[in-house]
Amino acid sequence: MSNNVNKRIGWSALIVMSSLIVSRITGFIREMLVVNCFSDSLLTDGYNYAFTITDFFYYLLLGGSIASALIPVMTKHISAGPDQESEGWRGTSAFINVFMCILLFVCGLGMIFSRQILDLWFPQYAVGSADPEFYRNTVASLIRILFPSVVCMMITGFMNGILNSYKRFAAAAYGPTIYNICCCLAIFVFRGNIIHVALGVLASSFTYMCIQIAFTSRHLRNYTFNFDVRHPAFKSLVILAIPTLLSSALNQLNVVVTKTFTQFYDAGAVTALNNANSLWQMPYGIFAAGIGTAMLPSISEYFATQKRDMFNETMRSSIRYVMYLVIPSAFAFYVLSDQLAASVFLWSNNVSNTLISDIGILLKCMSFCMVFQSVIYLCYRAFYASHNTKIPLYSAVINVLLTTVFGTLIVQLTDWSVVAIGYMYTAASLLTCVITCIMAYTKLGNFGIKNILVGTGLMCVCSAIMSIALYGLGKVLTVNITPALFTLSSKVHDLFNLVLLVVVGVVVYFTSSALMHIEEATKVLSTICNKLGIKIHRNS
Repeated sequence: MSNNVNKRIGWSALIVMSSLIVSRITGFIREMLVVNCFSDSLLTDGYNYAFTITDFFYYLLLGGSIASALIPVMTKHISAGPDQESEGWRGTSAFINVFMCILLFVCGLGMIFSRQILDLWFPQYAVGSADPEFYRNTVASLIRILFPSVVCMMITGFMNGILNSYKRFAAAAYGPTIYNICCCLAIFVFRGNIIHVALGVLASSFTYMCIQIAFTSRHLRNYTFNFDVRHPAFKSLVILAIPTLLSSALNQLNVVVTKTFTQFYDAGAVTALNNANSLWQMPYGIFAAGIGTAMLPSISEYFATQKRDMFNETMRSSIRYVMYLVIPSAFAFYVLSDQLAASVFLWSNNVSNTLISDIGILLKCMSFCMVFQSVIYLCYRAFYASHNTKIPLYSAVINVLLTTVFGTLIVQLTDWSVVAIGYMYTAASLLTCVITCIMAYTKLGNFGIKNILVGTGLMCVCSAIMSIALYGLGKVLTVNITPALFTLSSKVHDLFNLVLLVVVGVVVYFTSSALMHIEEATKVLSTICNKLGIKIHRNS
């Protein structure tokens, strides 16, 4: 792979990852505000159930397949010249119009039957409470309010897919941060009324949609209001989108299944699961999604122009870079699970001891899911770029089946606490990762599997060394995990200790990986030395 291509993908990945970092931080603030502004665990559980239901319909109605279907098709037409770009836009316009009509119809039904959907999916919610009807009616109202936000987010998804097709990553990447900030303001301002919070979230999604439309406006001049379902580009998009739609819907169904099992545990279980997921998905969402999003247009182009060597090399280097960043993150999250849970979510005395404890337990159990899910994500990008959307669909089906089987066995045969949910999800993710890798090797060939495995082994050794250092230092640099002892002054001290632990972990990991001559560390070190060399030369 040429240096120019490396730099292009690297800068694109840096833009996406930097935006994802900011987005994740503001997302954490949003989650933190929910658990600290509402002390009623059943109410926060209901809030999470409402989002689970509406998120499922978002992914069911194309949300997760927009970029994966639209980017390869649009990239192919854009790279072929202005005439083909116009043709691609005609098919894309028809695609947007058809699915928006379907979306509006389904969301309308969702608003009408919100209570029935809740009763069907989460029949045990609030059953043992003093006033189950109050909680269930409140959640039904939340669902009814949040369904229009699905329409806003779908339009936003189309805009982001278009922007990524034109490789305008920054414009597509920073919108979620604005959405999260607006949601944070709504939660804080309306913290006494969860219905008003939901209305604030709806307003936030509308604001996000308007901003992304403004960013995309110069490309939307090619948009036409047509329903030309016979256009070749429309057919290509549907062929790619339908299996991708099903796989993304199944992935979201897996989330629904996982949260369904939380009904069998104490109040607050789904809130703890949601918060633990937010934590371990941060490295996964930043590194895997960042690099995966940046590489998809390039590998789609390589596949379309039959540059197979470039395709394979891009996949190999991308997987290694993601592993270099995600593996130490997983080890660190395992060792510092309690400290991370308290640092992020403990900001008042309203938070219960049980919630912080459960978040820490689940985070420890699920920390290595970020590795498994990162590999799955990158394999999916390779399949989408090669216009093979069936394998991700099969993988998603396998994941849902494994989660359902493991969850049923654990609930029926054990009396474990909420830790059971963590074990269930991790086991399903691991097996799905192995099966997906086998299918990728069979269908797409060898991306340099030996090189990747050797590098991964060395990264694990360096991560283990880092973990030992973090464990020992964590005994000295303590972080308060007890809500009753919370004070603002102690919080500053805790955050300082956590940052220091992270810095030490990064230094130990990078140093050990450089000493072991791991490829990624050597490249970073070489870049730093070259930059320093340039500065010294200029000063002399």
